[in-house]
Amino acid sequence: MQQEADDDGDILFSAISNNVRALWQLLRCINFTKKARVYISNDGISFSVEETSVMDASVLLTKELFSTYRFNPPPQEEPEGGHDEANGSRSMTDTLPFEISLPALLETLQLFGITELSSTRSGRDFGSAPPAGPSAFDPRAIGMPCICRLSYTHVGAPLQIILTEGSVTTTCELTTYEPTSESSIPFDSADVALKVLVRSSVLYDAVNELAGTSSEKLLITASPRAPRLSLTAPGALGSALVEFTGEGESAENLLETFNLPYGVRITNEYKFDLIRKALRAMAMANKVSVRFDGQGVLSLQFLVEVDNAAGGKVTFVQFRFVPYLRENDSEEERPDYGED
Repeated sequence: MQQEADDDGDILFSAISNNVRALWQLLRCINFTKKARVYISNDGISFSVEETSVMDASVLLTKELFSTYRFNPPPQEEPEGGHDEANGSRSMTDTLPFEISLPALLETLQLFGITELSSTRSGRDFGSAPPAGPSAFDPRAIGMPCICRLSYTHVGAPLQIILTEGSVTTTCELTTYEPTSESSIPFDSADVALKVLVRSSVLYDAVNELAGTSSEKLLITASPRAPRLSLTAPGALGSALVEFTGEGESAENLLETFNLPYGVRITNEYKFDLIRKALRAMAMANKVSVRFDGQGVLSLQFLVEVDNAAGGKVTFVQFRFVPYLRENDSEEERPDYGED
């Protein structure tokens, strides 16, 4: 990745990618709302969405995913009393926020006929690693490489997207909107009640198996003794259960790390329809970090390896879910911390 000056001296942001499929695949993971909040910074471009204040998701397109990346934040007016860097007043100058139509962006990126490859998760044993070969992000899967240039000239300007394939060039401009107030779901990283690192294919297979039950809820239980981790989909005619014992060589391959700081069983309930919306991220990620905080908020952070001409790069897709409030719980009570 290289950073170089553009001829447009006053341009706020520009980036070039030779792997349009990677951008398209990653953004599709969070394509369940009409608008996405965009944050451009020196580290990359972040897209975030939320649904009814009970789920949010974000994708970070790190600058390493682009062959050229240039960011020039606009000067900000100093607050009254002068600039106070100690209180973090300068942080706003390091990020350029706006909102954009996510479906329109995805449709633009696939103008040259990008299609989704058939899933590599099918036709193999539960939780096993996908077969070797070109990934869904590999430009070789498309055929002729497509080059994408993103640019944002000034605050309030459209996001310009220029796609070039061979001798054909298409220019699109997408309307940007003033960002609404940020309302991301808080996760207390200082009060983590569960942390599990697992191959994403394992979680994908488990959730996919339970999705056929048409259950409205998904219960996630962690225990200091076997089974260490279990997923339950209750229904009117019975319940379906997937368990990970955490014991033995094969289980250690499934649960790479397991940390239960409180040392007692924990059970949280989530809306299954929301969990299903993370299936695309589960299908393409390599690993996933599953965490509860003390209030039961579920964090799924997916590590995705992206292949491009510059070699393998890593980026992240993150989901957060608010748990169901149990009928006998008050607002100050923790989720179900049972004795084991």
